[in-house]
Amino acid sequence: MNYEEAVELQADIARGDLPRILHTYGVDIFLSDRTNAAIREAHGDTPYCAPDVDPALGHCGGGDAWPQCCEGHKFITRVEMVIEDHENHRGGPTGETCHWMIEVASGNPEPDSYADTIKIVDCGAPLTRFVRNGSAGWECENGHNGWEYGSAECEYQMMEEEYYDRRYGG
Repeated sequence: MNYEEAVELQADIARGDLPRILHTYGVDIFLSDRTNAAIREAHGDTPYCAPDVDPALGHCGGGDAWPQCCEGHKFITRVEMVIEDHENHRGGPTGETCHWMIEVASGNPEPDSYADTIKIVDCGAPLTRFVRNGSAGWECENGHNGWEYGSAECEYQMMEEEYYDRRYGG
Protein backbone atom coordinates (compact mmCIF):
# COMPACT_ATOMS: atom_id res chain seq x y z
CA MET A 1 0.00 0.00 0.00
CA ASN A 2 1.41 3.39 -0.93
CA TYR A 3 0.95 6.74 0.80
CA GLU A 4 -1.82 8.07 -1.46
CA GLU A 5 -3.83 4.86 -1.07
CA ALA A 6 -3.34 4.95 2.71
CA VAL A 7 -4.64 8.54 2.93
CA GLU A 8 -7.76 7.58 0.94
CA LEU A 9 -8.28 4.50 3.11
CA GLN A 10 -7.92 6.57 6.28
CA ALA A 11 -10.64 8.94 5.05
CA ASP A 12 -12.90 5.99 4.16
CA ILE A 13 -12.29 4.41 7.58
CA ALA A 14 -13.20 7.70 9.27
CA ARG A 15 -16.52 7.62 7.36
CA GLY A 16 -17.24 4.15 8.77
CA ASP A 17 -16.41 2.12 5.65
CA LEU A 18 -13.98 -0.28 7.33
CA PRO A 19 -16.14 -3.41 6.80
CA ARG A 20 -16.40 -2.68 3.06
CA ILE A 21 -12.65 -1.96 2.80
CA LEU A 22 -11.73 -5.19 4.61
CA HIS A 23 -14.04 -7.15 2.32
CA THR A 24 -12.44 -5.48 -0.74
CA TYR A 25 -8.97 -6.48 0.49
CA GLY A 26 -10.14 -10.04 1.20
CA VAL A 27 -9.67 -9.73 4.97
CA ASP A 28 -11.84 -11.97 7.17
CA ILE A 29 -13.07 -9.56 9.86
CA PHE A 30 -14.29 -12.42 12.07
CA LEU A 31 -10.97 -14.34 12.14
CA SER A 32 -10.15 -13.02 15.62
CA ASP A 33 -13.58 -14.14 16.89
CA ARG A 34 -12.85 -17.71 15.80
CA THR A 35 -9.35 -17.57 17.27
CA ASN A 36 -10.65 -16.18 20.56
CA ALA A 37 -13.36 -18.85 20.71
CA ALA A 38 -10.68 -21.54 20.40
CA ILE A 39 -8.60 -19.86 23.16
CA ARG A 40 -11.64 -19.57 25.45
CA GLU A 41 -12.56 -23.20 24.85
CA ALA A 42 -9.05 -24.38 25.68
CA HIS A 43 -8.15 -21.97 28.51
CA GLY A 44 -11.25 -20.06 29.60
CA ASP A 45 -11.59 -16.30 29.28
CA THR A 46 -8.07 -14.82 29.39
CA PRO A 47 -6.68 -11.30 28.92
CA TYR A 48 -5.44 -12.44 25.50
CA CYS A 49 -8.98 -12.72 24.18
CA ALA A 50 -10.23 -9.59 22.44
CA PRO A 51 -13.87 -8.52 22.53
CA ASP A 52 -16.02 -9.80 19.69
CA VAL A 53 -15.93 -7.84 16.43
CA ASP A 54 -18.80 -5.44 15.82
CA PRO A 55 -19.90 -6.15 12.21
CA ALA A 56 -21.02 -2.53 11.72
CA LEU A 57 -17.61 -1.15 12.78
CA GLY A 58 -15.37 -3.87 11.34
CA HIS A 59 -13.32 -4.07 14.52
CA CYS A 60 -13.62 -5.00 18.18
CA GLY A 61 -13.67 -2.67 21.16
CA GLY A 62 -9.94 -3.04 21.76
CA GLY A 63 -8.82 -5.14 24.65
CA ASP A 64 -5.46 -6.10 26.12
CA ALA A 65 -4.06 -7.27 22.79
CA TRP A 66 -4.73 -3.99 20.92
CA PRO A 67 -3.73 -3.26 18.12
CA GLN A 68 -3.26 -6.96 17.31
CA CYS A 69 -6.68 -7.83 18.77
CA CYS A 70 -8.61 -8.12 15.50
CA GLU A 71 -8.13 -7.82 11.75
CA GLY A 72 -9.84 -4.42 11.68
CA HIS A 73 -7.46 -2.86 14.20
CA LYS A 74 -4.47 -4.50 12.47
CA PHE A 75 -5.55 -2.96 9.16
CA ILE A 76 -6.15 0.49 10.68
CA THR A 77 -2.71 0.36 12.32
CA ARG A 78 -1.08 -0.64 9.03
CA VAL A 79 -2.71 2.31 7.24
CA GLU A 80 -1.56 4.70 9.99
CA MET A 81 1.98 3.32 9.85
CA VAL A 82 2.24 3.85 6.07
CA ILE A 83 1.10 7.46 6.48
CA GLU A 84 3.39 8.11 9.45
CA ASP A 85 6.42 6.59 7.72
CA HIS A 86 5.84 8.69 4.64
CA GLU A 87 5.32 11.91 6.56
CA ASN A 88 8.38 11.34 8.75
CA HIS A 89 10.60 10.83 5.70
CA ARG A 90 9.13 13.56 3.49
CA GLY A 91 10.90 16.75 2.65
CA GLY A 92 13.97 15.91 0.58
CA PRO A 93 17.51 15.90 1.89
CA THR A 94 17.78 14.96 5.54
CA GLY A 95 21.17 16.48 6.25
CA GLU A 96 22.65 12.97 6.12
CA THR A 97 25.30 11.97 3.62
CA CYS A 98 25.74 8.77 1.64
CA HIS A 99 28.28 6.32 3.06
CA TRP A 100 28.49 4.16 -0.07
CA MET A 101 32.16 3.26 -0.49
CA ILE A 102 33.52 4.34 -3.89
CA GLU A 103 36.87 4.25 -5.65
CA VAL A 104 38.47 7.54 -6.70
CA ALA A 105 41.80 8.32 -8.29
CA SER A 106 44.57 8.46 -5.71
CA GLY A 107 46.69 11.00 -7.55
CA ASN A 108 49.81 8.92 -6.90
CA PRO A 109 52.29 10.04 -9.60
CA GLU A 110 54.31 6.79 -9.49
CA PRO A 111 51.97 3.86 -8.81
CA ASP A 112 53.53 0.43 -8.34
CA SER A 113 50.21 -1.42 -8.62
CA TYR A 114 46.53 -0.89 -9.27
CA ALA A 115 46.01 -0.40 -5.51
CA ASP A 116 48.28 2.67 -5.72
CA THR A 117 46.03 4.29 -8.33
CA ILE A 118 42.86 4.38 -6.24
CA LYS A 119 41.62 5.21 -2.80
CA ILE A 120 38.31 4.18 -1.28
CA VAL A 121 36.20 6.95 0.25
CA ASP A 122 32.62 7.67 1.37
CA CYS A 123 30.41 8.96 -1.45
CA GLY A 124 29.41 11.94 0.72
CA ALA A 125 26.52 13.09 -1.50
CA PRO A 126 23.36 14.45 0.19
CA LEU A 127 20.93 11.68 1.14
CA THR A 128 17.17 11.68 0.65
CA ARG A 129 14.86 9.25 2.44
CA PHE A 130 11.64 7.97 0.90
CA VAL A 131 8.80 5.50 1.39
CA ARG A 132 7.64 3.38 -1.55
CA ASN A 133 5.07 0.61 -1.35
CA GLY A 134 5.10 0.99 2.41
CA SER A 135 8.86 0.38 2.74
CA ALA A 136 11.41 2.98 3.76
CA GLY A 137 14.51 3.51 1.68
CA TRP A 138 17.16 6.08 0.75
CA GLU A 139 18.92 7.45 -2.30
CA CYS A 140 21.73 9.91 -2.86
CA GLU A 141 22.36 12.49 -5.56
CA ASN A 142 25.02 10.24 -7.12
CA GLY A 143 22.51 7.46 -7.75
CA HIS A 144 23.27 5.07 -4.88
CA ASN A 145 20.19 3.68 -3.14
CA GLY A 146 19.01 1.04 -0.73
CA TRP A 147 16.19 -0.17 1.50
CA GLU A 148 15.96 0.17 5.26
CA TYR A 149 16.80 -3.07 7.03
CA GLY A 150 13.67 -5.08 7.79
CA SER A 151 11.52 -3.66 4.99
CA ALA A 152 9.83 -6.04 2.56
CA GLU A 153 12.06 -4.86 -0.30
CA CYS A 154 15.19 -5.35 1.81
CA GLU A 155 14.10 -8.88 2.74
CA TYR A 156 13.42 -9.67 -0.93
CA GLN A 157 16.80 -8.32 -1.98
CA MET A 158 18.58 -10.35 0.72
CA MET A 159 16.72 -13.55 -0.26
CA GLU A 160 17.55 -12.97 -3.93
CA GLU A 161 21.25 -12.51 -3.11
CA GLU A 162 21.21 -15.67 -0.99
CA TYR A 163 19.60 -17.60 -3.86
CA TYR A 164 22.26 -16.50 -6.34
CA ASP A 165 25.06 -17.20 -3.86
CA ARG A 166 23.81 -20.74 -3.35
CA ARG A 167 23.00 -21.33 -7.00
CA TYR A 168 26.16 -19.93 -8.51
CA GLY A 169 28.57 -20.38 -5.63
CA GLY A 170 29.01 -16.65 -4.89
